[in-house]
Amino acid sequence: MARVIVHIGTHKTATTAIQRSLARNRAALARAGLNVPRLGPNPGHHLLAAEWVRLPVMPVTALRRRARAWARLEGLAARGEDVLLSAEVFSTIHPTAMDWAALRARLAAFSRMEVVVVLRDQQSLVQSLWLQIARHHAPPHPARMVARALAEGRVGPVPLDYPAFLGGLRAALPGVALHVLPYSHLCAAPDGPAAALLAALSLPLPPRGLAPLAEARPNAAPPPLEGWMAARAGAGMAPEDVALARAMLAARFGPGLRQSLLTRAEARALAVHFAPVNAALARMLGPGLAPDPCPGEGGADLFRCDLPGGIAAQLPQRRLGGAA
Repeated sequence: MARVIVHIGTHKTATTAIQRSLARNRAALARAGLNVPRLGPNPGHHLLAAEWVRLPVMPVTALRRRARAWARLEGLAARGEDVLLSAEVFSTIHPTAMDWAALRARLAAFSRMEVVVVLRDQQSLVQSLWLQIARHHAPPHPARMVARALAEGRVGPVPLDYPAFLGGLRAALPGVALHVLPYSHLCAAPDGPAAALLAALSLPLPPRGLAPLAEARPNAAPPPLEGWMAARAGAGMAPEDVALARAMLAARFGPGLRQSLLTRAEARALAVHFAPVNAALARMLGPGLAPDPCPGEGGADLFRCDLPGGIAAQLPQRRLGGAA
């Protein structure tokens, strides 16, 4: 009896590290009884989600491989192999969203389907999403992201109203096992997030464990205020700007402070708004499965509102288009 496990993110919950680790250990995992197929141009399986979710431009050759990818999955099911798929874009809700019933039909050759989702507290997620955007584009002001999170229960394509999101999943996938893991659980795992994910799902690990990645934290962002200052220099958080921002903050406030991209008022607003949402999630999932609650003002020592005016302007302006 073949089963397929679909890891759907969400975004900014160690998905890049998990996908790269699974790809790095593909052969060893296959020998242990778990197939993590290579289906597209990146370590994850975003190619499959592209049938329903609007993605950034992908190579035409990759899109042409999609039919072959589905056919390969059918072949793996016919051979009775257990398969793990991973792509955070499966959890996208805007402007397009997954057709879960259609995905289940596509994977009907497997006798059993399971879905695993990792959830992160909304306050740290908003900051992480801002930092991700700032790497490649002029990001929106953090206050705008917070306002959208409060008004719409999402930031960009990423859901923040977790009970509504999981309720929709359960309604669209009756009879499909849904596993929910807190992001903090993966972060604290001594053997890394990929090993923790496999262990939580009772999936096989190679006898010697997973071979480590050369880069311990792929896709890791700088601390929030260092990233904020570097992005305002207008060069996509260039490493030299991050280092200079770190030195400036340490000189003024002391080293080692926990940083928040938010103001104290924004942190408080997110904590108050999502407290009943996350309480409902905890009741839905049971003890220990909901993400940590939003920490409010207790989540940091140094907030964006603590920075003196003009401090970011002391960094060299490398190009126009930085954050306002």
